[in-house]
Amino acid sequence: MPWRAIDSGMDMTDARRDRERFGAEHRFDRDGLVERTVKPHIPPHVSYGLTELGRSLCVPVRALCEWAEDNVAVIDIARKRFEKIDAA
Repeated sequence: MPWRAIDSGMDMTDARRDRERFGAEHRFDRDGLVERTVKPHIPPHVSYGLTELGRSLCVPVRALCEWAEDNVAVIDIARKRFEKIDAA
C-alpha cells in the first residue's frame, strides 16, 4: 500500500497506520467482534459496528482503562527507574 500513500499524498506513517487499522478491523470481523457493512456507493463505503460479543468486551476494556488511569503514576515511576538502570 505504499503506492496509495504516494498517490493520495499521505505520508508513509499514515499509510502504515491505515494498513494496521484495516488489519485490526479484519481480525475483529473474523472473530465476530464487529459486523462489517458495505454500502454500494461510489466510492464504496464500509462501516463497522459492534456485535453482541463485541459489546460484551466493553466492561473488561473499561476496567482495564480505569486500572491504567489509576496506576499511571506508579507506571511512570517504574519506567523512570528502568530507564535509569538501563542507561547505566
